[in-house]
Amino acid sequence: MPQPEKYSAFVREATGFVKQITPLDAVLAVFAAVNIPLGLLTYTSGPYLFPGSDLVWGTILTTILSIPLAVMYTLYGRAMPRSGGDYVFVSRALHPVLGFVENFGLIFWSLFFIGFAANFVTTLALSPSLLIIGVVTSNPGLVNLGNTLSQPLNVVIIGLVLIVIFTLVMIQGVRSTFIIVDVLMVLVFIGVFLSFGLLMTSSNANFAASFGRYAQYDTILSAAHIAGYSPISSNSLLATLGIMPLVYLTTGFANTTTYYGGEVRAVKSAMFYSQLLVTILSGAILTVFAFFAVRVFGYDFLGCMSYLQANGSSVYPFTVPPSVNLFLSMLTDNQALLWLLAASFVAALLAPILPVLMAVSRSIFAWSFDRIIPTKFANVSERFHTPVFAILAMNSIWAVTLVIYTYGPPFFITLLAGATLAENISLIIIAVTAMVCPFRTQLFRQSEENLKVFRIPIMSIAGTLSLGFLVLLTYFLLVNPLYGANNVTVYAGTIAVFAIAVVIYAVSYYSRKSAGINLSLAFKELPPE
Repeated sequence: MPQPEKYSAFVREATGFVKQITPLDAVLAVFAAVNIPLGLLTYTSGPYLFPGSDLVWGTILTTILSIPLAVMYTLYGRAMPRSGGDYVFVSRALHPVLGFVENFGLIFWSLFFIGFAANFVTTLALSPSLLIIGVVTSNPGLVNLGNTLSQPLNVVIIGLVLIVIFTLVMIQGVRSTFIIVDVLMVLVFIGVFLSFGLLMTSSNANFAASFGRYAQYDTILSAAHIAGYSPISSNSLLATLGIMPLVYLTTGFANTTTYYGGEVRAVKSAMFYSQLLVTILSGAILTVFAFFAVRVFGYDFLGCMSYLQANGSSVYPFTVPPSVNLFLSMLTDNQALLWLLAASFVAALLAPILPVLMAVSRSIFAWSFDRIIPTKFANVSERFHTPVFAILAMNSIWAVTLVIYTYGPPFFITLLAGATLAENISLIIIAVTAMVCPFRTQLFRQSEENLKVFRIPIMSIAGTLSLGFLVLLTYFLLVNPLYGANNVTVYAGTIAVFAIAVVIYAVSYYSRKSAGINLSLAFKELPPE
């Protein structure tokens, strides 16, 4: 017998989640997700990939253009604070298929990246940090340990241990999850403030003298110039625009709070502080780093070091890639400071994992709660108030991705480079939804967030500006091979993921219909809390 419609919209009348996330938790989690220390890679790769780019103004411009994205997500999250984030917004405001497809794409690529993150914790953080301290302190034991940890088997073992620990933490509850994030972020901020202190009390002459313990500063410059690196002395607008997609990877993703909005206390203030304010502050912090990186290390030097390392030059003096973290370590001989800086960088790679996994698990839960995927994924532990089955399934995929990436073919790296392109397509759909939802969605039109300027909804303005910025970034990714996104592998992967989402929705719709369940009913109202 067909089920009565009033019982067929959602799996049950309440999600089972509890509001345990404080505004401070939300702020620290978003700071973790935007990952400022990882964003510093822009300031070593930027001068090499885009000679003549102005690192400071490129960062400022990207931050300003990222603000409408933050406004859009903030208004969405304040108007519809539910698990699932943009899936809920788009499926209710535009169309259920588009909501599921765009969110499935975002979640797939986020989980894809997190699989690599388990690898990166060792290969980009733990191993290089030991190598850096070993190089700076002339300790061959640490250098050997760093090299040993970077071996594929050890990378997988460390990653799997991390996955098991984080799985247990997430299952045990939201409070334990955010306590870990809070502790990691305190360590990250200690590292950021120590870095500022070292940079503000140093000069280019000081750095050149310290660098002289490993190679001559001027020799690096001349070797790179002779080999073919041609720095541009005057600032180039085109090159400055070129670094925007790199900076955007930090400033454009301050949005994780919306995905677990139903579990956040004082949700309206939390959305504002954790998304809009964090976007501005993260951009400001990156701008300061960009300024001091040029002043202390030297723009030409940053480009030359990256050029020599990328081209396998024997003149390059280190076994680790050039990074702001490496050069910062040369500004002090204090071993306690060196270890603290290293711990901070490792924490910076660990910290984003849990907030992103929270976003992924809550989106999976939301799909299940609306009956698009099996309802098993909407089960919530009565003891821990967490979607245990969704977490186990998600982290199992995480483990498989870790092994595939570590041992798999090189094209997986290409797919990672193209993830930004795929995510931009989803974000473009979200921006279009923001443009039209104040006019076609009663849920938003009647909310307190339907604010206007000269009778034009702020949400529509934010969506329009976001759309323009996202189209510009997508254009850069499509036409410039330096980003690694404009190739057949990326295009095929992007299309395949969206196609899979369409198939899942179609199968679900017709199978539910045959069982007497009207799947479309769920999208006429907000899910219960």
